[in-house]
Amino acid sequence: MAVSTDVRVIIVSGTIGAGKSAVASEMSDILCEREVPHAYVDLDSLSWSWPPIGQFNNVLAFKNLAAVWANYREAGCERLIVSHVVECSDELDCYRQAVPGACIMVCRLVASQATRESRIRQREIGAGLEWHLNRTAELEEILQKASAEDFQVENDGRPIRDVALEVLEKAGWL
Repeated sequence: MAVSTDVRVIIVSGTIGAGKSAVASEMSDILCEREVPHAYVDLDSLSWSWPPIGQFNNVLAFKNLAAVWANYREAGCERLIVSHVVECSDELDCYRQAVPGACIMVCRLVASQATRESRIRQREIGAGLEWHLNRTAELEEILQKASAEDFQVENDGRPIRDVALEVLEKAGWL
């Protein structure tokens, strides 16, 4: 099978609580409404296992992404939305290995510390709450310094559909 060089990929990045999963899911809904062949993967969901392989189990996540993408591609998907943190541009090589022919754009969602903490408190009700609250500020600093994104979109106090539409428009998908 020939390797396609035209797989358009948007990675929705951002610190914890920035709204990556929610925005990426809404982007997928919009593309479904418009009948655009695509897939959406929350990369964290492909890494939940113990013991971990590599930092944050990323080795397993990308092996799983390669397998899942092959199935999506065979089913007719032409584009891929991924929600996941991109801490540095070197990480994009892992995506290119998992998704042959990937033409990647990275969108970093930004939201205030107060908004992020509120979102985290709503969803992290167990043992991970304190870790996530501490990590959101630390990770935001890392992402600001790295500037690994192609563009940013504000996700603070806006309707999720508006945010998703802005990401798709800035990426040139609409």
